[in-house]
Amino acid sequence: RELVWEMGSHDRRQLAFDLGSSAGELALRMVGLSLDSDDQDSYPDGHKLNRKRQYLGPSLRWRPRTGTTLTLFGEYLKNDSAEDPYYLNIGGLYTPIKMGDYSFSRIRQEQGALGYLLDAQLDANWSLVQAVRHSRITLDRRAVWIDALDADGRTLHRSARSWNDPLSQSAVDTALRGRVQTGAVSHTLLMGFDWNDQRIRARRFIGAAPDLDLYLPIYNQLVAMPQTPVARGHQRTIQSGVYLQDQLRWGERWVLTLGARRDDVKSEVDDVLEGTQLHQRDRAVSRRVGLNYLLGNGWSVYASHAESFLPNSGLDAQGDPFKPSRGAQLELGTRYQPEGRGFLFAAAVFDLRKTNVVSYDPVSFEGLQVGRQRSKGLELEAKGTLRRGLNISAAYTWLDTKVTQSADAQEIGKSPPGIPRHSASVWLDWRMKDGWGGGAGLRYVGRRANDEHNSSFVGGVALMDAAIRYETGPWRFALNVSNLFDKKYFSICYHAECYRGAERAATLSARYSF
Repeated sequence: RELVWEMGSHDRRQLAFDLGSSAGELALRMVGLSLDSDDQDSYPDGHKLNRKRQYLGPSLRWRPRTGTTLTLFGEYLKNDSAEDPYYLNIGGLYTPIKMGDYSFSRIRQEQGALGYLLDAQLDANWSLVQAVRHSRITLDRRAVWIDALDADGRTLHRSARSWNDPLSQSAVDTALRGRVQTGAVSHTLLMGFDWNDQRIRARRFIGAAPDLDLYLPIYNQLVAMPQTPVARGHQRTIQSGVYLQDQLRWGERWVLTLGARRDDVKSEVDDVLEGTQLHQRDRAVSRRVGLNYLLGNGWSVYASHAESFLPNSGLDAQGDPFKPSRGAQLELGTRYQPEGRGFLFAAAVFDLRKTNVVSYDPVSFEGLQVGRQRSKGLELEAKGTLRRGLNISAAYTWLDTKVTQSADAQEIGKSPPGIPRHSASVWLDWRMKDGWGGGAGLRYVGRRANDEHNSSFVGGVALMDAAIRYETGPWRFALNVSNLFDKKYFSICYHAECYRGAERAATLSARYSF
């Protein structure tokens, strides 16, 4: 039971609540949120980009007997935001010009879901778990794009595009959990069946938009709704799978996990514009195995191999359905958590191979299957209590990601856009007896490629964040500041569009619990 008010930079205003009550076998909970905020970006005439969000999530839990619960839930989310988060980049030079127009550009999304979760204990060793969910998402996106820069070097020819891509999805997952003892070995078993039905409609159009003078840009122009269809069709994907997992423990030190899953996927695409129908069926078996050895004194080491199979919903730029992605990962690691002390250290190395990887153009949002990617790396993590009231959390990742196969030969051997090789963070949090507390930390993101061919990069950046809070009775007040020293940087400059990194932003919040 709490209410939270927030206000902050860029005219941020947010109200959220979390309310609950119980009576006997029933418990009711309602969470909600309303946000209205500008973004840091603005058009050259001073018009700010704005975003609004509303969320409501009710749930009802029924516990008819010990070991059995049924939870009914629903949710509704509405997002309404501006569409032009990038600035024009001409010949590698950043400009303060936005290529869109706030009279037309926008993204509106609504989604809702209903479902339930049943967890029923059948006897002392076995339980039945079932999750059911039906959801629907609607998307209305409008944007103004570059067509070409005129020979005069100042007139930008543009076009208007629109997307109306609703999606509905129904999913059921039913599983049995149980424990079995065979001699000195104890088994934790999980076996189940799931089913997923996803339906997508694509309605996309293109049309003319007024030119823009780069030296004297005029916004709030009339942009007609585009009428020429680019894509119109339907896609239905039905996936069913059976899975089995056994976690075996013997002695005080050995833990072995074995798992397998079989998937069957059917996809149907009806292209209304082309008058064609496509049918695709895929089957796969995915396996995984993991071995953990407890060395004692808080130390453990592990090794694992896991395979994945992921159907990709949607169509590529040519209107063809995406092929499922496959993956295989090998990981070796160690953890140290000394008994009686609040510390955890972890280290892991991994090698991940993926096929039929889908990447999305950040401008057009059109998907491409680039082929094969390989990621290998090292992850280090430490967290714990330095002394009473003072905690630390630190992490470092070295990541080497490469495209190993692609229809575009210039991509092979290059890193995907926006992925840093090095990233790190450290955060200190302290708490005092009189209700005061706070935190401060650094985060670092390394150099990232701007495009698939790695023709240019944005440099690494280190940012500092800080927070202070005060708690008294049912109240908690906090001030959080990100990018404390207001470091200026770009997150990426993808082809002709530059995305500015998040500037300094402060958020003041008040939380009341009752």
